[in-house]
Amino acid sequence: MVIDNGDVRSRGKIIDATLELIAEDGFEGVTIAAAAHRAGVSRQTVHSIFGNRETMVSEAMAHLTRTTTDDLRAVIAQTEDPVEFVIELIAAGVGFARTTPAIAALVGVGGGNPLFDPGALDRAKPVTLEFLGPVADRFTEIDEVAAVATHLSLTLFLFGDADQTTDDLREFLRRWLSPALSQLVRG
Repeated sequence: MVIDNGDVRSRGKIIDATLELIAEDGFEGVTIAAAAHRAGVSRQTVHSIFGNRETMVSEAMAHLTRTTTDDLRAVIAQTEDPVEFVIELIAAGVGFARTTPAIAALVGVGGGNPLFDPGALDRAKPVTLEFLGPVADRFTEIDEVAAVATHLSLTLFLFGDADQTTDDLREFLRRWLSPALSQLVRG
């Protein structure tokens, strides 16, 4: 039997509060004090669980990405070809990001946006690697595939054509990614 000392419940409350603040006020509205107040916990609790604001925001965004992408996982799980898997992951991920308020806040270039913090891509890459798990052993250089997928996803989300359909995005990705990624597929 696992005994919950409150950290698990508090962590969930803080993550939920952080995501609500991001959706309402953007990243500038997220402070440890605001998240603690919204979650009904002390600032010390937030510090003891996350350490600092950047980690709290990054973990909240990673949590959102992991827990709200069941549809994404279902779509990519049906794709057996590893190159198509990566293409579908990027296309569906960009679509998801464009329609989720807390993630949509990432397009803002205002202060406090963790995409512009040092190490942002280093924090995003493990999330990409997690999604690539089902095809990781099919690529010779999974870290390179994850780096390309992370960079390209963020670039398309931040600077891509918001009016581009998901099907058009898939075709674009097939044209440009398939030749490169195909070279990294194990024979």
